[in-house]
Amino acid sequence: MGTLDDMNHLQNKRIRSVADLLQEQFGLALVRLENMARGNIYAAFKHNWTPTPQNLVNSTPLTDTYKVFFRLHPLSQVLDRTNPLTQIVHGRKLSYLGPGGLTARTATFPIREIHPSHYGRICPIDTSEGINVGLIRSLAIHVRIGRWGSLESLFYQISERSKGAQMLYLSPGRDEYYMVAAGNSLALNQGIQEEQVVPARYRQEFLTIAWEQVQLRSIFAFQYFSIGASLIPFIEHNDANWALMSSNMQRQEVPLSQSEKCIVGTGLEGQAALDSGALAIAEHEGKIFYTDTDKILLSGNGDSLRIPLVMYQRSNKNTCMHQKPQVRRGKCIKKGQILAYGAATVGGELALGKTYLLVHASVDFVLYRVLVLEC
Repeated sequence: MGTLDDMNHLQNKRIRSVADLLQEQFGLALVRLENMARGNIYAAFKHNWTPTPQNLVNSTPLTDTYKVFFRLHPLSQVLDRTNPLTQIVHGRKLSYLGPGGLTARTATFPIREIHPSHYGRICPIDTSEGINVGLIRSLAIHVRIGRWGSLESLFYQISERSKGAQMLYLSPGRDEYYMVAAGNSLALNQGIQEEQVVPARYRQEFLTIAWEQVQLRSIFAFQYFSIGASLIPFIEHNDANWALMSSNMQRQEVPLSQSEKCIVGTGLEGQAALDSGALAIAEHEGKIFYTDTDKILLSGNGDSLRIPLVMYQRSNKNTCMHQKPQVRRGKCIKKGQILAYGAATVGGELALGKTYLLVHASVDFVLYRVLVLEC
């Protein structure tokens, strides 16, 4: 006899993207348009007036359907632009709620908790607090959505025949048939001999096996976390509750007039600032022949390119969005070079909040959650 399927396994779930929801609304609008055309044709024969394309078909059903969708749909939200990190995190959210989904009061604990198939696909830390805990989650940093809506995680395939690096994406149902080693620092340097015994996972179980038995391994130590959680230094040594609070509090920080670069980081601050769109990037190489507070003019390959800059604009969260040019006139630049820093960025890296001095104070030689904050 076969085994019962796990309803909480990701191989039994499919991601409905925004395009899928819009396609569903478009089909509904076409049905309404068809009914309206049938009614107009019947009225034309009944009242003996000549039907024309203008009085038979119009765009009212299409526009009304999309207006209702964007205004009243439970999952339709305005992009949170409190800071550059919030823009990325808000666009990478997963929700079990909405039409065809669950409700916060009827969702059971097995649905909210972490499943082994989430490993490398859904962040185990970053989630909403309160009644929606476990129902609104965040994608991991190296995950992608497959053709059929499945979450595919990136792995490095270990093969003795091929010397080059082989990266492949695997769906939740396929990676269970491989011995997957956990990520370590040696994954970045393939010339170093690996350890004899490594931790691995196989069929939703965590094991300790010999290195010769490993078939796949992780490509990055932060592969299993979201963008917000991967910006927390030493997250593996922190309490999970405090890590959850930290990942959520980062999205509440407003851009400062004088941002400060973090002293201790994880190395992903630059990529997070680049992906957020807060920085102005050169699309091709050339030479700067004019720069101002609101634009940069770049010449290259016989063409001139105008790069507009954001100048003291108010976001939908009443925060200030501003870009400061960092290049001078006559300077030659390369493709992909940073031309202007954005809000909450310093040196091309994400810079949220201020630097404070923390002094620990012990009570009966106990340091757990006891500290004094000095500004």
